[in-house]
Amino acid sequence: MSLDGKRKRETGNVMREMGQRIYSRLTFHASRLRLSIGTFPPSGEHSAVRFLAVIFSLLLCSAAPLWARLGVVRTVGGDVVRGHVRIMPDRIMVVNAELSSIHAIDASNVARLSFPNNAVAPLPAVVDEALPAGWRETGLGRGRLTGTTRHERGTFTVRGAGSNIDGEADSFHYVYKAVRGDSEIVAEVTSIQYTHPNAKAGLMMRENLGDYSRNVMIALTAMSGGAVQFRAHERFGTEGAGLGAVFAPHWLKLKRRGNEFSAFVSANGRAWSLVARISLEMNESFYVGLAVASAQEGVLNWTTFTRVREAPKLVNEDFTPQVDLVSGSTVIGRPERADENEISFQGAPKLVRVPTGRVARIAFQPLSSDLAWKTRVSRPGVWVSNGDFFDGEFRGIARRELTISSVLYGLRTFDIDDEVVAVVLQPRKGPRLEYEIEMIDGSVLRAPAIALGDGEIKLRESALGEVRVPAFEIVEFRRW
Repeated sequence: MSLDGKRKRETGNVMREMGQRIYSRLTFHASRLRLSIGTFPPSGEHSAVRFLAVIFSLLLCSAAPLWARLGVVRTVGGDVVRGHVRIMPDRIMVVNAELSSIHAIDASNVARLSFPNNAVAPLPAVVDEALPAGWRETGLGRGRLTGTTRHERGTFTVRGAGSNIDGEADSFHYVYKAVRGDSEIVAEVTSIQYTHPNAKAGLMMRENLGDYSRNVMIALTAMSGGAVQFRAHERFGTEGAGLGAVFAPHWLKLKRRGNEFSAFVSANGRAWSLVARISLEMNESFYVGLAVASAQEGVLNWTTFTRVREAPKLVNEDFTPQVDLVSGSTVIGRPERADENEISFQGAPKLVRVPTGRVARIAFQPLSSDLAWKTRVSRPGVWVSNGDFFDGEFRGIARRELTISSVLYGLRTFDIDDEVVAVVLQPRKGPRLEYEIEMIDGSVLRAPAIALGDGEIKLRESALGEVRVPAFEIVEFRRW
């Protein structure tokens, strides 16, 4: 190590030790004086305070990554303080080195605490234009041109020819993977090149790679709307029904459970509608993928599929269920198991269990303003994606299915990933509570009182008991 390097290292050690001592003294005096709000001039007899504020600020930001965060505090009197925020027992400390200020705000004087998004943008992923592992492509039928596919971060750009996917035999370009058993595939068809009004692109499950194979498909066309179609027997005609004015960009989903195939559409990838359910015998081993036909011989059609995912069971990554409690609090998480006593969540979140008797409603898809109102005032039961309501008492969740007990239907189960929009257990109760904490996962906790701890806010939620929320999980703390 060079002499300059040694000196820099020794100087850094000295400054670190001095900073730790200054921090100890500042904390001691702040606790004794119980400072409310103080701003110090950058020069004159208080010039040393600027240095102390800088050191204190550096300690707040660098001593530990989550020890302090840039935030904004609004007091009951309307004052606004910005800087590095540290939650401490009974008070909030805010240091702003640029303004040479150190503030200690009593808990009783805090009206709102907000943290901006300090997340660091991820580095861009390495682009790989090859097909993902397990995926292949081929041309089926009598197409004169060979299609190609470019893949980049879940986006497939497919160039395919072929006269049509219809009738007794098919002619199209297929990007596929071989699977066995149950399967789900989802994608957004973002664009279809206009090579013909009936140029077709969509999701397909196919028994084999022959022209006449049994298959099920949900598709969009360039100008003729959407369609769900199937061929139940080899060398037989293709049956199906149109979806009306459904055009790209639009989300499609195709699912197989045994010999039952279900097709879904969505405008945003969050709220889904079931458009067809087809019973069709097919080998347990089959092919699932993306199909494109230009509907014009000798012409390649460019179609783009984004956010393509396939698995035996898919979870909606664009919406996390919202569990509303009778107290007014909201917990964001995916219910994995539930019975008449408690609900537990997938992935072991911070709030691992919620008493079922304290749950008012669970939304599994985004609710329109009309449905949000209906689910607040309706009787207990399930609202499904086609708009129907099934009256019944909640009995539980298991294996991604929700069960209710109804006088009319008996025990009835629903798929929570595709069918259920919301389940109502009971109406919300109680007055609006004074304190509210919004967390980074979207959860909102409400309580009549809170306490500030060492780097956390503590509260007693009527449904959850005592909850301790670390500062790094808080988006905003509000006092109404």
